[in-house]
Amino acid sequence: MTQAPPEKGRVVQIHCFTVVAFIALAAGRLAYVATCPIPLRGHYDHLLWTMPALAIGAYYTFIRFHPTIAALFNGLGLVGIGIIGGMLASVVTVHTGRQFPLTDQTLAAADRFIYFDWLTVLKLFDRFPQLDALLKGAYQSIHVQIILILVALALTQQLERLYRFLMATNMALLITCVVAVFLPALGPYELLNLTAADHPNISVITGAKMTEPILWIRAGVFGDPGPTIEIGLISFPSFHAATAAIYMWATWRTPIIRWISLALNTLMLIATPIHGSHYLVDHGQHERVARRVSTVVDMRSVNRGALWIGRLSGHHAPTGRMAGSQHR
Repeated sequence: MTQAPPEKGRVVQIHCFTVVAFIALAAGRLAYVATCPIPLRGHYDHLLWTMPALAIGAYYTFIRFHPTIAALFNGLGLVGIGIIGGMLASVVTVHTGRQFPLTDQTLAAADRFIYFDWLTVLKLFDRFPQLDALLKGAYQSIHVQIILILVALALTQQLERLYRFLMATNMALLITCVVAVFLPALGPYELLNLTAADHPNISVITGAKMTEPILWIRAGVFGDPGPTIEIGLISFPSFHAATAAIYMWATWRTPIIRWISLALNTLMLIATPIHGSHYLVDHGQHERVARRVSTVVDMRSVNRGALWIGRLSGHHAPTGRMAGSQHR
């Protein structure tokens, strides 16, 4: 059966709504970071490719309509906007929640309740370093996957799913930061007071790298220079676990790719407790985050936003279903 080309008006309206939402979230993150006294320095080199991507995407959306090229470059531009203030916002989250007690003991007790022994699993990883290398690669694939999924959805003209996927990832970061304010933690690696000597055959990605920055931020006395912040500082809930679920959903309607995504993101989920220094109960929370995100980015809400934008501009959004939505 030949797939009809996506309806231009529909694509334009959804594109407009998503761009507005991304810009609003990025502006909110920057405003949030600006209110914090932590001496942070943001890096915005990615805007060198974000702005050209958005310009190309706009050209193929509004002037010379080509749904695949438009979705590809719009998506790349939205990824760039989504990066703005993301890392800094996760750091400021620690400062916002500094008055709340650390929840490591409670989270560790929850792991024990479900018979999960974090140290035993670490020793298992250490016993099989070749397997650990595979798991580490899966854990670190979080950034490249978003680009690969974007390309796959654009080439298969699953345009509505593409915009929904990007919105879901952006909202997952927001929800993760909000929850982390109220449930700060240092992570099981620090709680167990581990060192590299406890896993001589492997190197964990996070380990105790969060400890010094978190304690420095929670103390509220900011000397210069502060500690180096190499990684995100959120231990609970896990952004990796939430995005693994979103990535699997995004690719599920794409033959062959869905099985690759399922395998890769299953490995990411397995790697997350050890390499991200997360408690296993995080994996229960990631499902809740993904469920809340799916509610927030339900396309009925996007369509209502698109209709609202269309009315402001003097046009009405088409009511027919977009051809790409058959992939949902």
